[in-house]
Amino acid sequence: MDKTISCEFNIDTACVEVKYADSSMISADYTLVEAEVVRNMYESSELEWLVYNAPVDYMNLLLYRDGR
Repeated sequence: MDKTISCEFNIDTACVEVKYADSSMISADYTLVEAEVVRNMYESSELEWLVYNAPVDYMNLLLYRDGR
């Protein structure tokens, strides 16, 4: 998972999909993430904004939220 080719929100599946140069892919289901993470309407709207406007930042938040 060296180089990211694309990162976008797929509205048909409600998933943010990241594709890498080595043909691997990560997909995060937005509805499942929201159900686990969101505690109030403000967090929900912030996550929704990220999904549509900055999907790379959304995935970085999910993948590296504990500093890993």
